[in-house]
Amino acid sequence: MERFATNLKRAREKEGLTQKEFAAELGVSINTYVTWEANGKNKRIPNVKVISKIANILNVTIDELVEG
Repeated sequence: MERFATNLKRAREKEGLTQKEFAAELGVSINTYVTWEANGKNKRIPNVKVISKIANILNVTIDELVEG
């Protein structure tokens, strides 16, 4: 899960989006989004449908998000 959090943050920053901007684009609260990027400390990740949406918005594959 730490790998997902790291990859998510890297991909978001590469697109030049803040956490708040990206959370709004995904339609989730900033608090929810921040937990996903929290390096797996709380062991929360989004469901597969949301991961797919994240990948599409950030122009990466699901594998790049999950595996790196």
